[in-house]
Amino acid sequence: MRYFYKLDNTIRTYPWGSKQGIASVLGKKNISNDPWAELWMGAHPAAPSMIDKADGKVSLLSLIEANQELLLGKKTAAAFGSLPFLFKILSAGSPLSIQVHPNSEQAKKGFARENHANIPLDDYARNYKDENHKPEIMLALTPFTALCGFRKKEETLHFFETLHIDFFDALIQKTLRQNPSEDEFTGSFYENLLQENEGSVRSLLDNCKARIQKLSDGRSLSENPFNLALKLAAQYPSDSAILAPLYLNIIELNPGQAIYLSAGILHAYVEGTGLELMANSDNVLRAGLTGKHIDKKELLAITSVKSFSPVILTDDKKDSLFSYKTPAKEFELSRLSIKNKKTHIQLAAAVIILVTEGRIIVTDKSGNESSDLSQGDSLFIGAGAEELFVEGEGTAYIAGVPV
Repeated sequence: MRYFYKLDNTIRTYPWGSKQGIASVLGKKNISNDPWAELWMGAHPAAPSMIDKADGKVSLLSLIEANQELLLGKKTAAAFGSLPFLFKILSAGSPLSIQVHPNSEQAKKGFARENHANIPLDDYARNYKDENHKPEIMLALTPFTALCGFRKKEETLHFFETLHIDFFDALIQKTLRQNPSEDEFTGSFYENLLQENEGSVRSLLDNCKARIQKLSDGRSLSENPFNLALKLAAQYPSDSAILAPLYLNIIELNPGQAIYLSAGILHAYVEGTGLELMANSDNVLRAGLTGKHIDKKELLAITSVKSFSPVILTDDKKDSLFSYKTPAKEFELSRLSIKNKKTHIQLAAAVIILVTEGRIIVTDKSGNESSDLSQGDSLFIGAGAEELFVEGEGTAYIAGVPV
């Protein structure tokens, strides 16, 4: 039984993708000049990685289905029955939609409900593509900007008072009269905003954009959210979600920093290139900055109204192997940096290794399997390999299951 498989991965081209970000990580040229948005590494049915075998190409999904315990490991196979994570390179040339992901119970109920209603998986109005939740970690490879989580009450009050549009002033007062708790004020304001007539809100956008223009300046996006609102207004002139920077936190990550998002957190990736590791799901409910379906009722049902600002996870750069710790049971992301030093890694489950710099050689404990990897190469290794020895000079990222 082989355990080492080099991956041939699908690049997904969405309008918000950049033309150079993923190509730069892979050390390749984007000859097509298409917007390369995401590269998927894993066994998700929508775009599983492909591998070469003696009898031709097969998907990683079908390979794992035929050899679950050997490739996933007994515990992972028993707990999940499939590869529990999806590993991506993501590169945003323009903002992704503002979105939120369901928890496990919501995903199972929503998926079953839409199946019962005979809504096709590719239908415009479909909310749930599978029955899995989708916690995720985003690691910045370049400077990376995100909108993430509802702001604190005082920040939201300050920015909308500064905007000073009568409609939003009245909505703030309405929310104050409802007397939500301190940490639920902004989420409650957002609920009230979402329940307003969409046409009425859009009719205010010209006044909003004029005010935003006057309030923008040369400071960073996180220091002055009106700068990001101005940027969004240029790209989505008829979308009221251009005001999201006034009620969502603006997070600016340096390379090597990461954020973890659980279910119910409203967020959007704005610009930059990074590695995204998540539970093996494609469940996304959208809230704005998109031409796709927005189901306001379901959106409000799964969005947490509590204020939330993600903890910035930072690489200590001290050890050759560093893991970004999160509560996720399905995945763990680690950075491996080696320089002419052999490193030993014990395997408890399957992993995917992506090389982003230099060249490394991975060998199993018996020496029977070995793979020479350069920048842009990715390798799936089944749990049955048990132990790995890595040497060379380079940087790689490892997606695996927490021990």
